[in-house]
Amino acid sequence: MKKLGLTILSAAMALCSVQAAAVPVSVSKIETYLINEQLVRVIQHNMEVNSVLEIEILSRPIEKVLQHRAITEVTVGEETLRFADSAGTFVEAFGATDDSVTFTLDYFYRRGGNYLIDCVVSVDSAALNPPVCQFRD
Repeated sequence: MKKLGLTILSAAMALCSVQAAAVPVSVSKIETYLINEQLVRVIQHNMEVNSVLEIEILSRPIEKVLQHRAITEVTVGEETLRFADSAGTFVEAFGATDDSVTFTLDYFYRRGGNYLIDCVVSVDSAALNPPVCQFRD
């Protein structure tokens, strides 16, 4: 009986370690939404460790990634703002509407100063569109 208990405990620990290894330590938040009848997952990383915001469209009922967009830069007007080239870029908020993922960034320029940037990623039946962003007034 002791050996069976140890075997079950070992198997449970192995399963937990396999599942834990699937999520990178830089991930700070994951949320899933139903947008335009698409299952959409948003993955926020600790931006000081891994400067990326990921958005995925998943299949249903088995969750398999159909589309993936890793956002490491945004364009506002004519200016492309690369997260890695900033003094810091932070996701202040993200969420969903009926047809898109929305997020707000706090972008810090290396030369000083920062701006809040509001972005929208439209989700249609087949694709994740690039983010459309504007500086907050």
